[in-house]
Amino acid sequence: MQLPFFNKIQSPHIKKYAANTGWLFADNFLKQGINVLVGVFLARYLNPAGLGNISYASTFMQILNPLALFGINALAIKEFVNKEYTTSEVIGTAFWVKVCSSLVAFIMLLSFASLAENNTQMQGYIVVVGLSYLLYPFQVIDFYFQANLQAKFTVISQQISTITCAALKIGGMAMGASLTFFVWLIVIEVLITTINQVIFYKRKGFNFNWKYNKALGQKMLKEATPIILTGFFIAIYMRLDQFMIQKMLDSSALGNFTAAVKLSEAFYVVPGLVAGSLFPAIINGLKISREEYLIRIQKLYSVFALISITAIIGVLLFGNFAVDVLYGDAYTQTADVLKLHFANSLFVFFGVAYSQAFIVEGMQKFTTINTAIGAVLNVLLNLWLIPKMGVLGAALATLIAQFYSGFFCLLFFAKTRVHFKLMLKAFNFIHTIKVYSGKFSALKNPD
Repeated sequence: MQLPFFNKIQSPHIKKYAANTGWLFADNFLKQGINVLVGVFLARYLNPAGLGNISYASTFMQILNPLALFGINALAIKEFVNKEYTTSEVIGTAFWVKVCSSLVAFIMLLSFASLAENNTQMQGYIVVVGLSYLLYPFQVIDFYFQANLQAKFTVISQQISTITCAALKIGGMAMGASLTFFVWLIVIEVLITTINQVIFYKRKGFNFNWKYNKALGQKMLKEATPIILTGFFIAIYMRLDQFMIQKMLDSSALGNFTAAVKLSEAFYVVPGLVAGSLFPAIINGLKISREEYLIRIQKLYSVFALISITAIIGVLLFGNFAVDVLYGDAYTQTADVLKLHFANSLFVFFGVAYSQAFIVEGMQKFTTINTAIGAVLNVLLNLWLIPKMGVLGAALATLIAQFYSGFFCLLFFAKTRVHFKLMLKAFNFIHTIKVYSGKFSALKNPD
């Protein structure tokens, strides 16, 4: 099916970016729609305590995720675009780096699970969820598809996995399955996606003659270090609050908090999709000129501000109604948490955008510094606010920390101040609407 606005785009390069972004958005809306819908029924089925237990088991994996991912995504795509190394060298080096990082992360997960949790059943849940790490090295296939604007293969792979696991969840609820069954589905979903991506990669005629390049490996290790640290700090202030709620309150409170977080974080994937798809264009913008590069970043900030503010207003107006309809009476605190937590989206959007920009500019250290301070701030605020305000305190702590690390921190460094100014300009919504109304040309021709 051809869309009218798509046919009006003259530049073949912009068509490629538009098509690639379109596939990613289609995947996001369908996948998140299915996950939210099925997740709502699952939350009702498990009740707050059961949902809290699954969330707690996943928290360990999510905190160690930056190590397993190793920041290779953006680095690999950058190498594909720059073409300093062959495709087989980039994909092979990224694969073996991720093999090592995933194994280290899995071993650390086993250690943390045994030290931090006395309940043997919960330890088992944590280990099962952590098995997903062992499939992470094959994500390099996804990176290759993204760099070559072939996101549709990743999208189809993920949709098959999402639909299959959604059907299994519905079947499990119908048959009265235990919590263990739903924990295993977390790993199965990653496994199905991986198998499908391998199949598509092979069917497209690509071979697995991947080569490890020592020089590229060392380069990736050096460039990935600040990204990994940044990821850890982000994980701390995005996930450690759930660990603290479980320990300081209980599973039911965590279930109420998790129900809100799942709704807001379904929206958080949007900036990653957009920025990831347009990352090659941003890189090429800097090749043209510094001015062209800043123009493209400004447009990204402007669109992100408009989207997030509009969504925040919608949640403030209809949040209570949405939670009542979706979750029912058992989730008594979820609506208030949702309103506070969803307000983070503006700073999450900005943070994703400037993190990508700093990779292009070689300024990852500033992202690391900013998120480190934000993480410490979040932990301290959680220790203070959770005993006073319960789960609302955790949501407020995250909002304050996100405000700092996603926006305000850029004011303090001379090299990052230009991005702070661009973000301020992004709040000129009238200008943004005029620029984008009636046409689909968010970026100039990337070549």
